[in-house]
Amino acid sequence: MQWGEGYYHWFMDALPHLIMLPKLPTDTRIIVPPRLASYQLETLRWLGLSDRFRPTPEKHLIVEHYYFCSATSMTGCYNPCAVQFLRRSFLHHADPAYDSPRRFYLRRVGKFRRIINEPEVLDFFRKRGW
Repeated sequence: MQWGEGYYHWFMDALPHLIMLPKLPTDTRIIVPPRLASYQLETLRWLGLSDRFRPTPEKHLIVEHYYFCSATSMTGCYNPCAVQFLRRSFLHHADPAYDSPRRFYLRRVGKFRRIINEPEVLDFFRKRGW
């Protein structure tokens, strides 16, 4: 899996590259991986980029002009600039009637980076009313 393919890395690593897009020529296209998940397509649509991105399965391209916007921070690191960009870009799409829980626990599923003792962790939080 590449860094931009996971949910967290798409939001915190890949999308912040677009911070500089308003400074680039308006006909600038965006190269993206060949297959995007539904949440990736939706975020590009929310950014108004549905007609500006190009899924690219090729490994080698010849382009006339290429702009590279570097990462806003090291991968996986919190970056206030990126968070502000994401809030500006997506918060207005949130359901204003949504009432979020006061406490929640996010589970990582899959074979990598999961918590080995998750049953105990879940039991810990369940006993405390989570």
